[in-house]
Amino acid sequence: RGFCFTKKFFEDGKSYFMLDRPIKFIGPVRLLLGDQDEYIDIERLYRLKDRLLSDDITLTLIKGANHHLSASLDLRKIQNVLAEVFKEVYT
Repeated sequence: RGFCFTKKFFEDGKSYFMLDRPIKFIGPVRLLLGDQDEYIDIERLYRLKDRLLSDDITLTLIKGANHHLSASLDLRKIQNVLAEVFKEVYT
């Protein structure tokens, strides 16, 4: 069982590309990236950061983590980041 990607699928994806214009979001943004991520490089996150209008952006690079961020330590970091953002937003 596999996936079938059509030309229409890729053309439709272009309409969601956001790095060519400002992103009108001003809330807290937390970007997490594993330094062993094989799909997303840190330059892409820098471009995303530069497009966001928010002044509250934090980029966390997690040593030894891959794209899935699924190890116990990675999940604890995500949980801590979420708790921090919820505390900021709801207090």
